[in-house]
Amino acid sequence: MEERQFKGVWIPRKIWLADDLTIQEKVILVEIDSLETMDRGCYASNKYFSEFFKLTTQRVSQIIKSLEKKNYIKIDYITKDKQIIERQLRIQKPPYPDVSNIFDRGIKNTLVGYQENFKENNTSINNTNNKEIYKESFERLWKLYPNKKGKESAYKSFVKAMKDGVQLEEIEDGIEKYITYIETKGVKPEYIKHGSTWFNQKCWEDDYDIETNKEKLPEWFNQDLGKGGFIDDGEAF
Repeated sequence: MEERQFKGVWIPRKIWLADDLTIQEKVILVEIDSLETMDRGCYASNKYFSEFFKLTTQRVSQIIKSLEKKNYIKIDYITKDKQIIERQLRIQKPPYPDVSNIFDRGIKNTLVGYQENFKENNTSINNTNNKEIYKESFERLWKLYPNKKGKESAYKSFVKAMKDGVQLEEIEDGIEKYITYIETKGVKPEYIKHGSTWFNQKCWEDDYDIETNKEKLPEWFNQDLGKGGFIDDGEAF
């Protein structure tokens, strides 16, 4: 994300008192509004929100999906060569109250225009092209994954994850971390998870220990042992 130049955020009264929103949904909604731009909406990734709010990417995905279902935000996916390259979030009006007066910017009033432009330019996912886009995006991930078993089942899990708000970069990053884990730990081929298992279990959400298994040296090893190279009992080493 670009460096932000702002003095803070303001939470509208109706949003703060909304009984259909959790506190996490409220603050993420306000952060989306704070980051929203005229041309691209809020294009922050789930990874950004995860690091900013100290939440898991899974929890962020759930919150954003919930905000969409509750009609607080609209999600558009920008594609290139049949692959998703960016997700754009925009505050809906209504129900976000009086936004044209609350914020000194006219972005919310142009929402309809943006929606029309997306339709005309065929850049957002819709019912006629999302299946093809999902397939292209999945194939990109499948080429990376080291154990290519259970492709059909893996694809179904991938599509469900995308519909639930998971971003392509999250899954790709998870695959890369898993590969690093395999290489670092020397995992034998027969113990590498089948592709279907990895996708079904949402293993991109896992924390992989990629530290090498080096034996830790005792503290005294790094201490100054003197010119003679003796330890405390006077014996040479």
